[in-house]
Amino acid sequence: MPHNSHTLPVGVYRHYKGGLYKVHKVGRMHDSLESVVIYESLQDKDELPAGTFFVRPFFDFTEVFMDSEGNEVERFVYQGEVVERMEDEEGKESSFSQDSFTI
Repeated sequence: MPHNSHTLPVGVYRHYKGGLYKVHKVGRMHDSLESVVIYESLQDKDELPAGTFFVRPFFDFTEVFMDSEGNEVERFVYQGEVVERMEDEEGKESSFSQDSFTI
């Protein structure tokens, strides 16, 4: 039985509420073969530390919905590709993207 293939650029995405996340890849649920997005938090959020991984259905991740004022809102917006993680002279870790997007 053929299955639709979904693609999404690997990189940094901003959630409509402001959080930053790194998409690692699109995978499949074992039982249903539904496409899912595997992504990682780049910031501490509530009780969850940066580096926490999440899985969300592809259609939920790429959803566009109407806010309370009738405006179309993308759930996640692509910000750029993460190229490398490195430490500066003081040992602080930084991420850089090809689009000069710094986290």
